[in-house]
Amino acid sequence: LVKPCETVLDMFTGVAPFPIMIAKYAKPEMIYAIDKNKDAIELAKKNILINNVLDKIEIINIDSKEIYKLFMIKNIKLDRIIMNLPFFGHEFFNYAIKILKEYGFIHYYTILDEKNIKRRWKGNTK
Repeated sequence: LVKPCETVLDMFTGVAPFPIMIAKYAKPEMIYAIDKNKDAIELAKKNILINNVLDKIEIINIDSKEIYKLFMIKNIKLDRIIMNLPFFGHEFFNYAIKILKEYGFIHYYTILDEKNIKRRWKGNTK
């Protein structure tokens, strides 16, 4: 789905499977791969090197709650944000919205009980 020259953020990248696939098969401007887990970041760096996509992915070891500050300082707005943290991603939605371009896309994945769908939809994160 990534279009040429898009700027992409993977908020919970882990070992960077999404950024690597996007870098290999699309033509993004840049992909920012973020994770607070230092071990995952080290493995992501190795995966990016093995897959020869160093020029397209910037890895950042930071909590996704801090990305708003980081991207605002750099004056970066994103075309596309991946939020693959199924049980807790909703807690980061407000951070993502602040750095998304006006007509950008968020790929949001969640897992919850059917009885909680309406509550989540209305914005109640409890």
